[in-house]
Amino acid sequence: MKDYEKVKGSNCSRFTNAAHLGFHQRVANRLDLIADLSKVHITTELDEYKGCINDEKDRTRESRSTEKTVALSEVNQQRERIIPFITQTMAAAEWSPIEDVKLAGRVMRSVFGPYKNLQRERDDEKTALITTMVHDFEKPEYAAHIEALHLTETLQMLENLNNRYIQLREERLKEALAHKQENSKVLRQRTDAVYVRITELIYASLLLETVDDNITFINTLMRDLNGIIDEFNSSFNISKGIKKANKDRKPSEEEEDAPTDEQMPTTEE
Repeated sequence: MKDYEKVKGSNCSRFTNAAHLGFHQRVANRLDLIADLSKVHITTELDEYKGCINDEKDRTRESRSTEKTVALSEVNQQRERIIPFITQTMAAAEWSPIEDVKLAGRVMRSVFGPYKNLQRERDDEKTALITTMVHDFEKPEYAAHIEALHLTETLQMLENLNNRYIQLREERLKEALAHKQENSKVLRQRTDAVYVRITELIYASLLLETVDDNITFINTLMRDLNGIIDEFNSSFNISKGIKKANKDRKPSEEEEDAPTDEQMPTTEE
């Protein structure tokens, strides 16, 4: 029997999500170089494999902050700046020497009473309360008071921001539902299963091949795949060794005095 190459064990099921994705992407890139996939009988399997890899990529992207989340945060911060301005304007008005302004401040602070803890609420509750508050402030009987306090434009701005927040929240929810993916564990298992099927088909093709040039071609492919496996397994073992060494290593006196991660100061972005 000829000395045929056989694909080694990859340990990829133990890799981190990033390393797992990186490994399979490297393998797929190598398989993409094959001019005639029929020689190794993986014509349909390679497309399925790439699909699994893309699903893992989508899942990874989904785990990160989306543009909608960033926009929601920005809109929320703008709302947060307007609300104190309104309350401070009403409070200051009660000290005004102008009677109409003083009365306006007193009346509108009374109307604001149910919303005094507005900023402490969670974002969804806050959004609903802002909608109700703006509606109350815009009632005809308070129009003169709002005008006296010069809050007409400010309230309109708050209402626009609140409506924008609602719109962004709904858009983000629709996107999440449209791109809902299975969890990472299931996706990884599916990718690994297709990978195993591909390597088994390649090996079977090698065993059944009778043309020397094709045997050489498939043997070379197997060596290349084993090279990728060796590279990723080596990185995995080094990483595992470093973690174990750090866990077992006794800290020096300087390190014992150094702050831990929990003690380290944090910087708010």
